[in-house]
Amino acid sequence: MKSFLFTIACIGSVTTTQAFSWDDVTEFVGTIPRTRKERLASMDADLLRGTHTAADKVAIKARAHKHTLRATAHREILGEKMGLPKRTPYYELMQQGHHHSLLAAGEDD
Repeated sequence: MKSFLFTIACIGSVTTTQAFSWDDVTEFVGTIPRTRKERLASMDADLLRGTHTAADKVAIKARAHKHTLRATAHREILGEKMGLPKRTPYYELMQQGHHHSLLAAGEDD
């Protein structure tokens, strides 16, 4: 009950001061984009989209792949330091499928 009365008192004091104006609130709410199209227009998405050449895109993907490989290697090093078992190469095993040597030998692991 005390927090409710305190909230009402704060709202009353803020609305009676000269610094508060509902026009400021409605102006601020009016600037918030309501749809995806409005948001993209406010961000000037056309300037962000399509500015890279094909060579730039290849370079960006190569750099991202390099960073992904570094992060994976770093995670494996941290896992070894923490005493965790080695990572199971699930993706590599999936790619090999039934041609994998363990599966061909009849192993269930």
